[in-house]
Amino acid sequence: SSPGVVAAVIRVLGRVPSAMQSPPAATPKVMDDALRAAVQAAFCFVIPEEEAGPIQAIRQELDPAFPRWPAHINILFPFMDQALFPEVQPVIQEALRGVDSFEFTAAKFEKFKGGNIHLKVESPGFKEIYDAVVAALPKCASPKPFQAHLTVAKLQKAKGEEMTKKIQELQATWKPLTFRVDKLSLLKRDADTPFTVAGEVALRPAASRDQPEAGAPALDAAALPALGAGEKEGAEGPRPPAAKKKRWARVLP
Repeated sequence: SSPGVVAAVIRVLGRVPSAMQSPPAATPKVMDDALRAAVQAAFCFVIPEEEAGPIQAIRQELDPAFPRWPAHINILFPFMDQALFPEVQPVIQEALRGVDSFEFTAAKFEKFKGGNIHLKVESPGFKEIYDAVVAALPKCASPKPFQAHLTVAKLQKAKGEEMTKKIQELQATWKPLTFRVDKLSLLKRDADTPFTVAGEVALRPAASRDQPEAGAPALDAAALPALGAGEKEGAEGPRPPAAKKKRWARVLP
């Protein structure tokens, strides 16, 4: 409104109408210490550096977070104060004690929320990891449903057609990559530094799932009597050998 109109209205009403008042100054958003600590820590699967070349080539061009993050799939982010890592790491390791290592193949690009492009992750293994860790650390649960994804580009101002075209361009030259997930990483950073690995927790080797525990003798099924054979045939089962009596030498004072 022009100054003249505003002055005339004030003379009549004795005040400035709410519709003509300037909006209040926006309160600056201040990140509290707990949130600041949480966004400087993550629990995730880090793509091994020696295998991440094709992904990093795309991220370096299209992902503004490239200098700060390695190629990764988040399990929990924001996470927690990195000062708690020494206490939390053994809790996570115990929670994942029964989770097998697995493989997944990154083959297809998809549009993700917020103008992001990601490589689709279809393995259920990541959800299994998330569920196991959240069961042990319920305060770390995400308020949104968990969805594993591997971000490669962030085109926040791109429209639908531009996003579709970029995805088609990426897909045309992409060769699927397969990765083995046998460990997860606890990442940390400071305000002005990139994320680095602060600790790792291992998954159970898939081959050990059917192996006997260390120190336990393997059972020979052929040497065992058939279950219930004694009852069916009226025969007695095998008896353990009689224990030999031990003679103890008298110890003279």
